[in-house]
Amino acid sequence: MSTNQTFQAQIEQAVKNGIATFRKQVVAAGLRGPELAAFDFKMGEFRRRFVEKATARFEALASEIGKDMMAELEAEFGKIVRH
Repeated sequence: MSTNQTFQAQIEQAVKNGIATFRKQVVAAGLRGPELAAFDFKMGEFRRRFVEKATARFEALASEIGKDMMAELEAEFGKIVRH
């Protein structure tokens, strides 16, 4: 499993857990029947969009961290390589 897939799986699980908790509250508040089905449909769309956006943000963050690490390595150990 690639790092991207791992991030995405973790984000997806967190979103599913959040939606499940929220759904329990919605059901406890009395949402039933077609309204609950519509809610479930909308939450499925929300989950997909949120996972895509969150995964992209994590990928960008990981890229920035990698660039920072390489810059620090170059600054710290580059002089060894140049000599």
